Parts: sequence; structure tokens; C-alpha cells
Amino acid sequence: MFVFPFRNLLGPLVLWLIKKDSLREVDEAGKRVLNFNLSWTIWIIATCGVGIVPWLIIDIIAIVKAANHERFEHPLTVAFLK
Repeated sequence: MFVFPFRNLLGPLVLWLIKKDSLREVDEAGKRVLNFNLSWTIWIIATCGVGIVPWLIIDIIAIVKAANHERFEHPLTVAFLK
């Protein structure tokens, strides 16, 4: 799951490291691309972490409701099965 974001960093990083000293434009563009990909990698990891916390909270609420024989409607659920 966490391999995908890092894959977007490896290619640009290798190209930038090889060519940054020979071409000024590659150095500048490479830094911009790496900054962009690194920023998005951090955002993806952060939002996955935030998403896991509400998921766990909802599951705990559902477990407590089930233990008390109460019905619980999971929020933000698409009804694929009816």
C-alpha cells in the first residue's frame, strides 16, 4: 500500500542525481518535481493515517452498539448490496 507513493520519488530522484550537475534546467526542474512528489507522498500517507482513525472509531461504535443489540448505520456508506 505504501510502495506506490515512494515509486513516484525514485525515478525523478535518480534522473536528477545523474543530470543535475550537467544541465541547470534539469537541476531546477528536478527539484520542482521532487518537491511536488515528496509533498504528495506526505499528503497521501497523512490522509491514510487520518482515514484509519475514523474507520477504527466507527468500528468501535458499531461493536458497542451490536453488543447492546442496537442497530447501527455506518456513515458514508454506498449501498452496493441491497
